[in-house]
Amino acid sequence: MVTKKEGLKANGKLKKGYKFKKGGTIVKAKSTAKKKGSVKAGKR
Repeated sequence: MVTKKEGLKANGKLKKGYKFKKGGTIVKAKSTAKKKGSVKAGKR
């Protein structure tokens, strides 16, 4: 887990399969998709 400030900076350097959540945490896309159902919708 990282802070929002750190997350924003790291957002552009994330590895494949990782997404940036609103809360400022970086999570695997697969696990996020199961909870939210749509990663893109959650980002908006």
